[in-house]
Amino acid sequence: MVYEILVTCCWVVAGHMSGALALYLNHRFVFHGQLGKIKILRGFSRLHELHHKHAYSSDRNDYLKTPDWGKYSLSTLMFMSGVVINWWFAVGLFTFAILYSVRHFAIHNHDNFSNFFYHHEIHHQNIRYNFSGMHPFIDRVFGTIK
Repeated sequence: MVYEILVTCCWVVAGHMSGALALYLNHRFVFHGQLGKIKILRGFSRLHELHHKHAYSSDRNDYLKTPDWGKYSLSTLMFMSGVVINWWFAVGLFTFAILYSVRHFAIHNHDNFSNFFYHHEIHHQNIRYNFSGMHPFIDRVFGTIK
């Protein structure tokens, strides 16, 4: 029984951390990197540019929303990871997506004092650093922390 619980927790953590790593890589190499210049990915980069442009303006929440096609894509990815890998892994991906969405919204609206805010604010001041969003240790691992 304890073994099964431990294995389940490991799968959830693996899914969560995979989501965090995927966000980091996407943020660094698509939103702010050369991959964002590829035609099929250009729309993602433009959407993210608008997020940076309006990060703290009165209409900032319009640029925090994930478009419907993004929601469908993420939902499909989570479902397929459950089918191909493990349903607990998919639960971990889902926990990351929800926690990141809540934290990111809070950072741009009312959370001006947490470590999350400080880490994210540095990214908005200098887009070459702090891509991880929610787990600064990922930036530390890849040498992109400031």
